[in-house]
Amino acid sequence: MKVFGKNYAMVYDSLYKDKDYEKECNFIETIFTKRSENIRTILDLGCGTGGHALILAKRGYEVVGIDRAKDMLKIANLKAKQKDLTMNFIHGDITDIDLQKKFDAVISMFAVMSYQTTNVALAGICSVAKKHLVPGGLFIFDCW
Repeated sequence: MKVFGKNYAMVYDSLYKDKDYEKECNFIETIFTKRSENIRTILDLGCGTGGHALILAKRGYEVVGIDRAKDMLKIANLKAKQKDLTMNFIHGDITDIDLQKKFDAVISMFAVMSYQTTNVALAGICSVAKKHLVPGGLFIFDCW
C-alpha cells in the first residue's frame, strides 16, 4: 500500500509545523503514569519523521520507530543526529513486522490507524502491537 508520494516526506514537517507534538507526548506520559510505573521502552508504529519518537527519546525513553516510508525515516534519522540522540528507526511494514523484541508500550499516533484501508491491515497493526508488548504493556493510538 502506498499512501503518500515521495515528495510528501520533504514537505511533511512544514505542513504540520503547528502540530503540538510536545503536548501530545505530555498526554502519552500522563497515560503512562496512570497505567504503569515501569514504562522505559516504546515502539512507535508509523513514526514518520520522528515527531513523537524524538521527543520521547529526549525525555529518556528507549524508542524504536518503524515506518514504511524510507524518505520519512531519512528525515527522522537526520533530526535524531542533529539532536544528538541515538535512535533506531527501522524501515518496515507495521502490519506484519516482527522485531523479536518486547516493549513496555507501543504507540501509533497522528491517525496512522486511520490510514489503513482494510480490516486486515487494522488487525495486523493490533497483532504487531500485541506481539511486541510485555505482559501488561500499553498500546496507545489515536484515530480520526
